[in-house]
Amino acid sequence: LAGLEPLPDAERLGAIAWWAERAASRREAAVVDRLVTALGDDGPRLAPMLLAIGVALGRAGDSVGAIPLLERAVAIDPILPGAWTNLGVAQVRTGRLDDARESFRRAVEAAPEDPLPRRYLERLDSFGDGAVAPSPPPR
Repeated sequence: LAGLEPLPDAERLGAIAWWAERAASRREAAVVDRLVTALGDDGPRLAPMLLAIGVALGRAGDSVGAIPLLERAVAIDPILPGAWTNLGVAQVRTGRLDDARESFRRAVEAAPEDPLPRRYLERLDSFGDGAVAPSPPPR
């Protein structure tokens, strides 16, 4: 993990996401925890890294593990593109539909030009409590 430090942010994000997805798919929560701990707290640069790990966990089927990371990402940077949408998707997948509605609303506020969170919100509102989990947002 220490080898990630000298990488430029884009490469670092890619490496972190790869390790997180690999660890999540193998149910190696300790590796994900070490990744998050290794990130430390470097302010606004931390939010995209938390988002990358959260997305990787979600893709690997660990929406429960993704939620706290995505919540932390939006707390650090409430207008981070895709963070609220990914949080909403993870919340739907874990049955937290009211929280998901709020996350999709926040995503629409943060990026009104992005049609994806609006579609998810409309889908939730039209299906009510029987809503089908949205597909992961495209990358």
